[in-house]
Amino acid sequence: DIMPLALDEQLHTAQRQLSPLVDAAGVSLRLPERNGYCVMADAQRLQQVLANLLSNAIKFSPRGGVISIDVEREEQHIQFCVTDQGEGIPLAFQKNIFNRFAQADSTSTRQRGGTGLGLAITRSLVRAMNGHIGFSSNPGQGSSFWVSLPEGVPATDQGRSHLNTPDSNGTKAYD
Repeated sequence: DIMPLALDEQLHTAQRQLSPLVDAAGVSLRLPERNGYCVMADAQRLQQVLANLLSNAIKFSPRGGVISIDVEREEQHIQFCVTDQGEGIPLAFQKNIFNRFAQADSTSTRQRGGTGLGLAITRSLVRAMNGHIGFSSNPGQGSSFWVSLPEGVPATDQGRSHLNTPDSNGTKAYD
């Protein structure tokens, strides 16, 4: 159900939903200043994407670490980026990061839980919303996962767009 969504609102919703996890991990989550950007997305699926990226960042960040979300406009897309201060992704594993059941440490004694499906599902959801996803990571320096979604027009502006639209005979339908 893709529709225009206020990104600020979506980020604050994700922050509220994940605050118990943030508190338990002893990390902090820094959101960008309100920017008024709107994305074309499915609200429930966007929350799944945010929850997965943020919970991964929380899981892999050290106590006292800061997770930040940055947002920028690029042509007709809005990109948000979740950055952590964790250990980063090993170079040998980076090519598999979006594969199903992929985990950097798949031994039975690994320190962190998970099925290895989160990023594969996230990539599928982003693609279904006509977006793109990627990452950058340097071992020992943390990771940044970015999502780019088509820019939307806020619902309040959509209602005004017809006011100056000519009708079929070239005159304004409304003043």
